Amino acid sequence: MRLELPIKLHVKKWLTGAMLGPEPVTVRKNTIIGRVVCAVMSNGAESFSIEDEQPAETTKTIEVRMDDNKTIVIKKNSGAGAQIARIIEQSTKPKNFEEIEASESTLKCDFLFEIEEYKITPERLKIIADLLEDHFNTAVTFFAFGRMDVIPVVNAAVVNFYRDYQISDEELKKDTVCKMILRRRQSEIISQKTKVSLNK
Repeated sequence: MRLELPIKLHVKKWLTGAMLGPEPVTVRKNTIIGRVVCAVMSNGAESFSIEDEQPAETTKTIEVRMDDNKTIVIKKNSGAGAQIARIIEQSTKPKNFEEIEASESTLKCDFLFEIEEYKITPERLKIIADLLEDHFNTAVTFFAFGRMDVIPVVNAAVVNFYRDYQISDEELKKDTVCKMILRRRQSEIISQKTKVSLNK
């Protein structure tokens, strides 16, 4: 099944770089895109509905039913649950599919598994795009952490990442990425100090 996913250009370059290759990308269930699409398009994806989402204080878990009818229950206070809940909260409902196409790049995907067409909605496509962008943010952050173990300069690490995936500063400002990485680094340092003090 051929489907064009609306995503940001820098995320597309990262996905079609050394990881997945050029378009059209072949998508299996066990790939990064396949797992995200399976979760969002699953029978339990009604839990992701922006309109139907219950307040966080009354809903403590998110249920995702996979294609093999196994149900995964994700706690909202866990890393993955908090990430999904935050994306749902921040997502704004587009007026139509054309609005998404106009504002983003698209990634041509050949899915090796079936997706029921009625589940392909602008809301779900927006959530897929946001989750893939979160994966990109995680990838660039840990790439930088690895480089900074050798040369402790965040800007040099980001320049290397941009060069490897041919991302330009116009698509995503290096300054923005550097600040995100430094915030994450700072939170990691604080977390480690807290663990040390608790263990004393």
